[in-house]
Amino acid sequence: MIRHLGFLLVLIAFSTSCSNSEKTCTANSDCDSGQICDAGTKSCRALSGSECTAAANCIGASNNCVGYVAAGTGPGKCQCGSTGAICTGTDNACVSGTCQAGRLVFTSVKSYLSGAAYTPEGTSFASVSDADKLCQDAANGATPNKLNGIWMAMIASDTSSAYTRIQSRILYDHPVILNTPAGTATKVFSESLSALLTDPPLVGITFTENKTPTGQFAWTGAVNFNDVASGLNCANWSSKSANLSVNMSDPAMSPIPANWFSNGSATQLCSSASANLYCIQVDQ
Repeated sequence: MIRHLGFLLVLIAFSTSCSNSEKTCTANSDCDSGQICDAGTKSCRALSGSECTAAANCIGASNNCVGYVAAGTGPGKCQCGSTGAICTGTDNACVSGTCQAGRLVFTSVKSYLSGAAYTPEGTSFASVSDADKLCQDAANGATPNKLNGIWMAMIASDTSSAYTRIQSRILYDHPVILNTPAGTATKVFSESLSALLTDPPLVGITFTENKTPTGQFAWTGAVNFNDVASGLNCANWSSKSANLSVNMSDPAMSPIPANWFSNGSATQLCSSASANLYCIQVDQ
């Protein structure tokens, strides 16, 4: 009887350990910091480069915590998949245990005014296409190195949401990552562009085209990423009248709310507002 009871206790302990190592979920908010909810398996998995103090913290991304020696020595980093890679270079995002190419996103260094037409390297825009050109200028002029590719602004128009505008220009739904400095861990903004339709970002867009930290507000023009502008976009970006309001987003919000695209539905007057742009790479 005692032997059977001992076996039962061991079985219970083993089951508990397994259930804790890979937490079930339906949304990213169900997971611990540094993890996301895998839509396919409905389980939490760690991101490559996430801090860890044991291999169990990295279930899903890998089974290996690199660089952790002992308590008090600082955390290690989760590797990606069974090969033990920490994702860097071109394939810089860990998805389902493999390193894949990530799509960059940044908050512009410059702030801009609505209501005046684009001029090269200028500080104003009067349409979403003008804003796209400003993002392209920012990427082309980035330091220490130019950011290659085609860039668009994450803003809405009267007829298209930011998501629809961007989604129509991409071929593959790659992970979206911040433009972090060389030698630092990859920060995944979202597992994919489409994931932003159901989940808020994993982190705010807190780095610029120059890889410098920022907390500047950005123009968006809509409450949600997949919303067409609802009158809160400075007359489709053509005006800076004191009678008009606009939606903006705060990249430093913590925790990040579901309506992150409008800073909890906060608005500013178009006449007094000067804000930056969220810029995203679209040709990958």
